[in-house]
Formats: sequence, structure tokens, C-alpha cells
Amino acid sequence: MKRALLAFLTLGFLSVALARDCASEASLAAYAGLGSAGCTVVIGQGTVVNFSNFQLLSSSLTGSGLTLSAQSGSDYAGFTVNNAGSLGSPVVFSYDVNILTGSLDTASFGFEGSSGVSMEEDLLQAAGITPEIGGPIVASGVVSAPNTPQAVTFSPEIDNFAVRDTIVFGSPGDLSSFEDGFAAPEPGTFALAGLALAGLGLLKRRLASKR
Repeated sequence: MKRALLAFLTLGFLSVALARDCASEASLAAYAGLGSAGCTVVIGQGTVVNFSNFQLLSSSLTGSGLTLSAQSGSDYAGFTVNNAGSLGSPVVFSYDVNILTGSLDTASFGFEGSSGVSMEEDLLQAAGITPEIGGPIVASGVVSAPNTPQAVTFSPEIDNFAVRDTIVFGSPGDLSSFEDGFAAPEPGTFALAGLALAGLGLLKRRLASKR
């Protein structure tokens, strides 16, 4: 039993240690070239997230001017996608999220551009799907005005999912950038859960002593 547990922990450590860190800024082609291996972002001390299978689909697309900037902090991680090229509407941007350690429970998204842009984000239950076909939706939201990001929540028990951003705009140049972010549960949530469990244990002991 101890040997099996040690092997499991060692494998988990190596999977985190060998994963490539997401670059602070790189072209879409560079991120897409990572394939299923992807890259990782560390959130605070306890959450490590792998992003992979980056894809961009469009009815009319040059895409050569697209760059992705990875961002992370004490409780969040995500990407800003800058558009310096020409995109045709609609655009579908997708990638997979695999939580290696810790958990996430919130996704946020938004864009900078003209008032004619609309952005929908779907979190799909199974990673590695074909974005056009899709899968069961875990969470979904729509933003129809620039600089008004929206947040959606999902179960922190979900450890892998696919993200599909669908962006519609009037003409090329209307979209300058868009961004996705993911947040880890607040420590207070776990603290309250721990207090609740401790209270249940104390109550059981009191009931047992009265019998």
C-alpha cells in the first residue's frame, strides 16, 4: 500500500515538474504547436493548471497577428488574446483545461472592441472534443459590450474541461483583444468546510457520551 502511494505521488510530482510553463507572450501558432502536452500555470501555492490543444477557427481568418499572453496571480490564471491581424466573423477559440493539483470554481471572460461585438463562452464537460460539435455544457455566459467582463461559476470537483469562446463582430478590426480567466476557490470556503466537519465530530462525541 505504501509503495503504491509513493509511486502515485512520484508520478504526480513528475507530471507537474516536467510540464512546460506557459510563456508570458507567444504567437497563437506557438501555443497551438504545444498540442496535447500543453503548458502549465501555477496559481498561488496549491493549484497547478495545464492548458492544451489550442485551436482557432473562423470563416475568414488570417490569424498570423494573434498573440496569447499567459497571466497568473495568487488566486487566478488565464490568457489575453491580442488581435493585430484580420479576423472574420464568427471566430471560435478553444482549448482544454486540466487541473493537476488544487481546484478551480470560477471562469471570467470579456473583450475590448466595438459595441457590435458579442462573445459567448461555454465550458464543456469533456476535454479534447471537437469545438464545432461540442459536448455537455458545464457553464455558459454571454458578453455583448466591451470592457464588461462576466464571471460564471462551476463545481470545484470538475478537474478537466474544454473552453469554447465564440465571438461575432461586424467587420475586421472591431475586436482588439479578448481574455479568459479562471479563479481558485477562496481559502475561506475550505476553512468554513473544515469548521463544519469539526463541529459535526464534536456533536457526535457529545451524543455518544450521553448514551
